[in-house]
Amino acid sequence: MKIEFYANLRDIVGKSEIEKELTLPVSLADTLLELAEKYGNEMRELLLNADDTISNNIMVIVNGCQVNKAETIYLSDSDEMSILLPLAGG
Repeated sequence: MKIEFYANLRDIVGKSEIEKELTLPVSLADTLLELAEKYGNEMRELLLNADDTISNNIMVIVNGCQVNKAETIYLSDSDEMSILLPLAGG
């Protein structure tokens, strides 16, 4: 699957997108947790709340649709995901 990163997330990963091979459908929540573990505390703080639920501070889009409940979404190898930080006004 293709995962695209924007803003600070791209800086943490060091590139704008990665390819991740999935052998079985896996939950979005597990995928975000795996990304947090792979890329460290700064990524974890942006992606997840203390209880490992999806943070309100990010926007996750899977196949063009915004996702709010990561636990109920399962990903396959053909999916595309984008992770963004919402824009702040000023």
